[in-house]
Amino acid sequence: MEQRIRNLLAAVPSTVFFEDGFKRNGRDIVGARLELPEVREGEKTKVLTRDQEFRLFRKYNYFRYRVARTVAGASWESAIANREGIEARIKKIPEATRSRAEEFARKSKEFRNLILAHNMRLVFRPASRYGSEKTEFGDRMISDARMHLIRAVERFDYRRGLKFSTYCINVIQNNLMRDNQTEKKRMARCGGDFSLVKDSACERNEGRDRISEYDLGFIARALSSIKVTERLVVEKLFGINGDRVMLKDLASEMGVCTQTVRNMKYSAIKAMSGVEYDPIV
Repeated sequence: MEQRIRNLLAAVPSTVFFEDGFKRNGRDIVGARLELPEVREGEKTKVLTRDQEFRLFRKYNYFRYRVARTVAGASWESAIANREGIEARIKKIPEATRSRAEEFARKSKEFRNLILAHNMRLVFRPASRYGSEKTEFGDRMISDARMHLIRAVERFDYRRGLKFSTYCINVIQNNLMRDNQTEKKRMARCGGDFSLVKDSACERNEGRDRISEYDLGFIARALSSIKVTERLVVEKLFGINGDRVMLKDLASEMGVCTQTVRNMKYSAIKAMSGVEYDPIV
């Protein structure tokens, strides 16, 4: 039951681009046919026309509206901003109402995925500026670009008549530029690449010591301050006491998506940054 509540809470949108026709013409909107080009894996997808985009986004936002209205009632517009209040409402609504809201949520997700499938090509050109997909950084940028594409779909106001591709490209480019700058600052703040620590004991024995005993002790203390799973992620990704592993390979090894591994990495680095560094001069 708790999982159902969390899933439905996640499906309640924070923003809905509402039309007055949603109340009057709901059946017509649901029943309207969509003549969309077929999406085939490995083949270039035909670009949607302005009318096709409008109809697709209209259906998507209609079902988002129905989720919010079913859960929050007539006051849904003011209620969806209060996530704690929405969670309390979900727990109180009858089972039949909850099931109906879940069906609307399933439909909205279905149309969102359809929009994503027809616009996935938009992520590659902006992400390719930061490296090849075959490199870890390039793979991460493509993954980030996909996340920005999802947010662009959720925030696109189709009623203004603007093409989604025009809006989305700007969103992805601006956010990737910001992500790249943030990553550079984080690397500078964290002291660069941990791969220098690889097999440090062997390095010292062979006379190629790159790091002091105190620094090694500090890194050991920092690693011991985080969770076991996060420590494994940091050690694998930065090549500590072993060879470096690509993000997507580690995700496959752990049986999770790359975004989950990336979140664990950032969480670990944030926790390690709290360890006091007091070098001996």
